[in-house]
Amino acid sequence: DPAATEFHVRHIADGILGKLCRKDFRGTAFRYLEFDSMELAEGVLWSDHFAKRFEEMRGYSPVPYLPLFAGWKLADDEDARFRNDYKLALSDQLIHSHYVTGSRIMAEYGLHLVAEAGGPGPPIWDSCPVDAIKALGAVDVPRGEFWMGFEREIFLIKEIASVAHVYGKPLVDAEAFTTWRRWKDGPVTHKQLADRALCEGLNHFTLHTLASSPPEAGL
Repeated sequence: DPAATEFHVRHIADGILGKLCRKDFRGTAFRYLEFDSMELAEGVLWSDHFAKRFEEMRGYSPVPYLPLFAGWKLADDEDARFRNDYKLALSDQLIHSHYVTGSRIMAEYGLHLVAEAGGPGPPIWDSCPVDAIKALGAVDVPRGEFWMGFEREIFLIKEIASVAHVYGKPLVDAEAFTTWRRWKDGPVTHKQLADRALCEGLNHFTLHTLASSPPEAGL
């Protein structure tokens, strides 16, 4: 729902601006907000106005087909057509409501949007049913991600580099060295992974996780 995205962005931006006693961020050092990866729970994604939007996008009402989500069957070609149309409409609506709307509202405040599409996406990972190339084409700085201990999955950087080439964006950014390995990896491992990311097309590293161990934490 684009109204939900607008409410969320304005809530964050207005809260910060209230502390700064300013109307927007122009002329300040605050230039970006980030949308992290869109990792959605499994199941049927819906909103109050999605049936109307589906009909506008695909040319027919989805309501008669809803029993399919409960396990009912139709003729194979009709079943496949609806499921494909649902995925396309869902992707387009998520892109419109999340990325396009987010970019538009942030621009009003003098901000840019940095965003991840949500991992590799289908068919590799179905938790983010969005056309990643199209989604990241709607933001100012496309961001990917790569992980320590999962070197084979650095191919995700190629996706972000492709976005930058297709849409003429200068920065290819990534949440870099993401890990839960508790400091098991040293500088040599990081260097090898960084070189591989650069070869895949990355030109901007955003470090994931810095150590914060204040005395009051007892660590």
